[in-house]
Amino acid sequence: HTLPAFSSLFSSGNRRWGLLFQDPQTQAGLTMAAKSYLAAMLDGSCPRCRQGKVYAYPLQHFSKRHEMNRDCPVCGQHYEVEPGLFWGAMYVSYAFSVAISVIFGFGTFFLFNDPDVWVYLTIVISALIFFSPLSLRYSRIIMLYLFSGIKFDKKKFG
Repeated sequence: HTLPAFSSLFSSGNRRWGLLFQDPQTQAGLTMAAKSYLAAMLDGSCPRCRQGKVYAYPLQHFSKRHEMNRDCPVCGQHYEVEPGLFWGAMYVSYAFSVAISVIFGFGTFFLFNDPDVWVYLTIVISALIFFSPLSLRYSRIIMLYLFSGIKFDKKKFG
């Protein structure tokens, strides 16, 4: 069994949440429903066509979940548009790590009424290890969407 993707909640096919993240034209039924920007990013789809997957394997595939497709399987867009593009993902991943540390640190403080330091370290380090695959994956996707210069092609895929 494979688990449904978290981002499937936000896809355009989901009536409950999909309307929150669609263009107004799509909501009115004027165009064919393409994935919204946020839904495509959460789903790990190609920023150009919003259909092909950036990663070759799902997150549940333990040994190969970090392997990216070199090109989009749908539109053929090459993902690493310049050498070293994904080195910047280290900074995004660092921001994720700081956010996770702060959230779990404050959560530990409030839930356990300021426990010993070893409790903080155990909980925060465990959370960082647990969320590291998501951090790696989404830091690269954010770099691809925000800093690669690849834009959604409405004429061809919209």
